[in-house]
Amino acid sequence: MPPRPRSYHAPLVAHASLEYISSSSELKSTGDLPTAALPWETASYYELSFTAFQSIKEHNAAAAHWRVTRGDSVNEHTLAAGTFDFQPHWQASKVVVPLYADAVTAHDVSLGGLMLRVTNHYGEVTNKALDTGVSNSTRPAR
Repeated sequence: MPPRPRSYHAPLVAHASLEYISSSSELKSTGDLPTAALPWETASYYELSFTAFQSIKEHNAAAAHWRVTRGDSVNEHTLAAGTFDFQPHWQASKVVVPLYADAVTAHDVSLGGLMLRVTNHYGEVTNKALDTGVSNSTRPAR
């Protein structure tokens, strides 16, 4: 009997965080003359970052989906979603995505309970709580 390949029941996700990035610059310099910065260059935003590994060792990159959600399984609300590729041979897939105010707000973060859901091309799902840097003691009462 050939050896069974090592595999997991779902993708592995590590270091999932949502960090607030503040942009305080109102002007940028182009040569000698300062010019007004474009809106996306001065906007503050949240940066989603995580590392993911495919559930089974494969020789090719494989498509995957991520979603940031809030709420329980009955009242779940998707705040943001996107795609990425798992790296082949169980290499780490590092994902870093800016999420602007139209996706995730300070209110969403202050409420807590934000989850990252990663789904591979087999439909296997992993849910991971997002580290937002907001402790339970600083969250407003619900």
